[in-house]
Amino acid sequence: MATKPKAPPKETPQKKIPTTGINGLVAQFKEWNKKYAHSYLSKQALNWFKRHAEAFVKKREATWSKVTPLGEVTNRPMVGKLYMYKYDPKHKDTLPLYDIMPIVLITKMNEDGWTGINFHYMPTIARLKIMAGLYDIQSNTVWTEKKKINVSWSTASAIGQAVGKHEILSQSVKQYLANHVASPLVAISPKHWSMIIFLPFQRFKYNDISAQRDWH
Repeated sequence: MATKPKAPPKETPQKKIPTTGINGLVAQFKEWNKKYAHSYLSKQALNWFKRHAEAFVKKREATWSKVTPLGEVTNRPMVGKLYMYKYDPKHKDTLPLYDIMPIVLITKMNEDGWTGINFHYMPTIARLKIMAGLYDIQSNTVWTEKKKINVSWSTASAIGQAVGKHEILSQSVKQYLANHVASPLVAISPKHWSMIIFLPFQRFKYNDISAQRDWH
């Protein structure tokens, strides 16, 4: 009597990668890294991310509501952490330009607020070099969740002082008044730092048309 052929094993359904919104952007970026085994901060990875980020913005998805999934809402800012928030400057009428949606690495706490580096005022290469310096990269070159960012108070302060002395980059060091923050603070999760500083979330307002420039 002939034996029945064995049924082929059932295929394990592949986990569907989101293709829209910030979750899709993050997921696709991670898949790209797995496929090509490039460092998370490599030139190739960042070029890929820049292209996809531009498409993200063209779809009108670079909005405040897309920021909150990338971190934790808090009302306790700390030195050495990266925050995003809406801001209404006290002297906005006299400023040549200002960013109402800054992304800030806090380097010093003040009595009435804090001082920090707003990455939106930096060219891409400067953002890359500072972020590469903040990362504590493990021995493997493939990005994993185990890779950490180790930013202490002293490290953040030192970075702030160094940037403040640079002729061009000093314009990215800003003082922020706590009572002029116009939204909750979102403390960005470290695993998203190297992506969010390259996403064009900046919202510049200009009082002086000559102050307009390409920050990338």
